[in-house]
Amino acid sequence: MTDEKQDPRYQMPLKGVSVEQLPVLLRSALTAVLDEFPPGTGAIVFAFDFGKKGSMAYISNAERMTAVEAIREWIRRQEAENDERT
Repeated sequence: MTDEKQDPRYQMPLKGVSVEQLPVLLRSALTAVLDEFPPGTGAIVFAFDFGKKGSMAYISNAERMTAVEAIREWIRRQEAENDERT
């Protein structure tokens, strides 16, 4: 997560989590995930409120576009797997 100024729409806290707590919690979760994998592993941690109007936050150890590409690939694979089941 970078310290650059972001669009305020994306700085809304998750329900029950303050804006100040959110980056701390996300960094802690990412560190916990990365501690379980060998060096060189990419990871993305998402946290979100359920529902259409819920907030969403993420953190990754990858550059933003690398993370976006990984998410797109994951979605593509999930959709293909779902298509195979039907």
